[in-house]
Amino acid sequence: MTTVGIAGLGRMGGAIGLHLLEQGHKVVVWNRSAAKAEPLKAAGATVAASPKALAEASDIVLTSLTDDKAATECFHRPDGLLAGASAKTLFVETTTTSPDTARALAAAVAKTGAVMLDCPVQGSADAARKGQLLAMVGGDAAVLEKARPVIEAFTRKLFHLGPVGSSAALKLAVNTGIATYAAFLGEATRLCALEGVDPNAVYDIIAEGPMATPILKGKMAVLKGQGDPNAVPASDIDLFLKDASAALILAAQHRAALPVAAATQALLADATKAGWGPCDYGDLPAYARSGKPR
Repeated sequence: MTTVGIAGLGRMGGAIGLHLLEQGHKVVVWNRSAAKAEPLKAAGATVAASPKALAEASDIVLTSLTDDKAATECFHRPDGLLAGASAKTLFVETTTTSPDTARALAAAVAKTGAVMLDCPVQGSADAARKGQLLAMVGGDAAVLEKARPVIEAFTRKLFHLGPVGSSAALKLAVNTGIATYAAFLGEATRLCALEGVDPNAVYDIIAEGPMATPILKGKMAVLKGQGDPNAVPASDIDLFLKDASAALILAAQHRAALPVAAATQALLADATKAGWGPCDYGDLPAYARSGKPR
């Protein structure tokens, strides 16, 4: 049986791990804060003492970390993933990173004799828990075939886009698009409020027309200010600022202009400066309407 390692047990990594355990996979986990490993340990996972130990114990290692810095550190630290890698190890990097970071990690992995795919996903932690994520894979086709059974175990659909880095670029584009849609909702409700229209009515009507999206319907309670005030956001405004900024850096490397993305990034930056960074991205329209500090 293939042993699957998971490095990073945030909302997404933890949910993927629990789903794989339910599907009968042998799972080994590691997280910087050990407490997050407890639910998976209780469900049958083995807890590794370090990323190195995780890689040594696993055939396929999924990484689900916060950002480029966290991913790079997890691979390169003295007791990191690279230190435990061998020719039998296959890494599946699901962290949202820049294409350059994905390529740099893949190159470092190759020096150990191991191989890597970059595989950012679309979907919520709830979708991960049900095995309903959308996978976007970059890397060698033959390597993908080896990893396919594990990736398909936690996804509803898988797309192979090309070499390592290609799927990382698409993930940045998608996340920037999500933030742009949230910005649109803010401007739509602001414009209508100037004529006395209740923002909640605007949301209800948009949800029934051609601009309806799963994002709108899934975030309706947050948009209307009816969400759980104690809930920890799955994706906050700071996260979308990071990804929109990375998208602009990528575009600049290719001497390309992205004026809509630039406007969205500026709004996200303003919201963060006003104290909205830790808030759910569904709160971005409220900031766009008011412009007030949190």
